[in-house]
Amino acid sequence: MAVSVVATDIPGSQLTIAYTNYLNDSATRKFVLQCGDPADGRAAVITKVKAHLIAETEALSGGYAHPDSDTFSSTLKVNRISAQCIGTNKWIATVEYIATEFTGFPSGVTTLYKSKVSHESVQCYCAPNGQFEDGLPYGSNGKLMMNPPGSSSSEPGFATDPQRPPAPWYYSRPVLNIQKPFSTSVNPVSKALASAGKTAPARVVLTGLDGTARYDGLDMTSTTNSGGALGSVIYSGVDNYTIVQGTFAQQKIEWNQSDGCWRAENVSVYQTYGG
Repeated sequence: MAVSVVATDIPGSQLTIAYTNYLNDSATRKFVLQCGDPADGRAAVITKVKAHLIAETEALSGGYAHPDSDTFSSTLKVNRISAQCIGTNKWIATVEYIATEFTGFPSGVTTLYKSKVSHESVQCYCAPNGQFEDGLPYGSNGKLMMNPPGSSSSEPGFATDPQRPPAPWYYSRPVLNIQKPFSTSVNPVSKALASAGKTAPARVVLTGLDGTARYDGLDMTSTTNSGGALGSVIYSGVDNYTIVQGTFAQQKIEWNQSDGCWRAENVSVYQTYGG
């Protein structure tokens, strides 16, 4: 006979809803379980409780939300499960819930990405004039310069002296910085070193997002024992990405004999990776 749940939400269970600060929401639920095999212990009891929680709240964020979360618009999620023996083959399991703070936007069902919109300076030559390519100013198909030499005004213009190239300027392009949580049993450092500074389509990082993502490396926040073989660990942290519209390119200029002026070309500066 396997481990079974014989009573749920017995006396001692409680739910607290805070109406001013939702982070003060909390709950405790107590379960009585029966073990059919005397060899079953705390691990088997906790595994059964986890399965029960997933089954009863399957539609709520992977089964680890409190069953009354929707009723109270709360964000209660399971934080800790403990088991205590109360007699021959009988156990009380205590499930503690805490409020979870949303610090990003969701991807899929359970993953929250921390995000920040900022800007990144890129050296350019072209004036925008309403035209962009690869996310960079590209007026008159790369021929309209922001700082044409010899100009008596501050207006953009064409650089027509082959001996005097135009001066660059710095364009602040908007970027989205994302931290994507990870938890893995494989040491992620080698993969991070191989991918750092490389780019991939943004949809690899976040489904439905256009543009290009640059992998900026990882922040390892913890390593914990996996509970398996001796020495096996779980590595946790965040992967850092910078996402832009268009691509990660920089401008170079060259004299264009047929057009009789200097012209800019956008050049990719990063290798690609598989995501």
